Amino acid sequence: MSNPRFIPERYCTFSPQLAATVGLEEAVLLQGLSNQLASNANTILIAALAEEFPFWRKVLDEAAPLAAGSWSDVTGFAVEDEALVISTKTGSTSLADAAQFAGYSGDNAAPYKVLLV
Repeated sequence: MSNPRFIPERYCTFSPQLAATVGLEEAVLLQGLSNQLASNANTILIAALAEEFPFWRKVLDEAAPLAAGSWSDVTGFAVEDEALVISTKTGSTSLADAAQFAGYSGDNAAPYKVLLV
């Protein structure tokens, strides 16, 4: 066997005490956020995070639902007339509740940070 690891994915470590306090998925997400901040100059890349932790797309679907489609289909963002435009694999959509869009950083045609509340 060329790969001695039983599971081919990268290992994920987290604090058992933190998991007992906030929940297992939340503790894993916090570790992923910490890893991204350490490796990406204090920037969270949503696409990379969603790729690494796909179960969090379901959380986004529940916490900040889209008007149409799912966060699993999101490919990018833009801001037009102070509203968030969300590009998906099949077109464009918005948040079901536009008031959840609280701000962004970067160019309005392709923001690199989007703040949802």
